[in-house]
Amino acid sequence: MLSGFGLSALIFNNIAFVLVNPNNETPVNGVYPENVNEKVPYMIRVLAAIYFGMAMVAVIFVFAGPKPEEPNKCDAFEQKNTDGPQLR
Repeated sequence: MLSGFGLSALIFNNIAFVLVNPNNETPVNGVYPENVNEKVPYMIRVLAAIYFGMAMVAVIFVFAGPKPEEPNKCDAFEQKNTDGPQLR
């Protein structure tokens, strides 16, 4: 599970960076230019759509497992009466 979190960050950090700052503009006094700041809501919407799409693909693969088999009534009787003498 830990490697999945690391791989996700490796991929989605780069996607977020390209969406927000495609020209690789540098901050001036710790503040990015206004055109970079304006792209943040767009980046959030795109990433949310990607995450939603991934979740829907995962939902397609979710299914109910096999139903447990009912124990045979004879087997249940033999299991319950193992303390006393065996009559056969």
